[in-house]
Amino acid sequence: MSATEILGYLRSIQLPRERRRSVRASVKHDKRGFVLGYVISYSLGWVCSSATLQHPELAKMLCHYIRTRFPKLVFTSIMVNEGRSALHVDKSNCDLSAIVSFGEHTGGELWQYPDTVLKILKRPKLCHGSLPHITLPYEGERYSIVYFNLATQDSRLPNKATVTLLDHLGFNRLAERPAKSLPAREDLLPEAARILRRELGLSSAFIGDYLNKRIPRADRATKA
Repeated sequence: MSATEILGYLRSIQLPRERRRSVRASVKHDKRGFVLGYVISYSLGWVCSSATLQHPELAKMLCHYIRTRFPKLVFTSIMVNEGRSALHVDKSNCDLSAIVSFGEHTGGELWQYPDTVLKILKRPKLCHGSLPHITLPYEGERYSIVYFNLATQDSRLPNKATVTLLDHLGFNRLAERPAKSLPAREDLLPEAARILRRELGLSSAFIGDYLNKRIPRADRATKA
């Protein structure tokens, strides 16, 4: 599956506004995205995301794309993003993630604490979501795709139809996830912000509200 085909599909759909506070720099930051694959429903446990049911072709394309680059990568879920992410850590991940970006843009690399810069435009890279990271400034159109393993203690397993569908699309089964989740290093966020200001010259407004003090909490039916 080519990057051109994936980009064409992404351009053809409207992504919803991002509900996670941690990845938005401010209340007005219009970041967009959804999760494909497994998510957690507070009422049902492990389920297939609604976005997967709406866009199974995209899910299958993205799974096939990463399988040709990282055949042994294990992932339960895929985050599809439009725009940039503010400074944050991923709180419910197992092991390494993979990230790639698409679109006509310059810049937009992934910065990861303490000093790693990943050039990801049509070049998938492994990354540590549990460490502080941020999208660097860019111009143009930018979509990013993150493959990750959702970690949870929820014991309510998906039904057979969900497993069959997600197997068919290319997601790993829950039993194939790494055994332990990675600790989210929220304690490193203030230091990461200082590095970004001092060494990269990024403004506090661009870095964002990484302590989640100014963005109201939204009602959420699922988490990822």
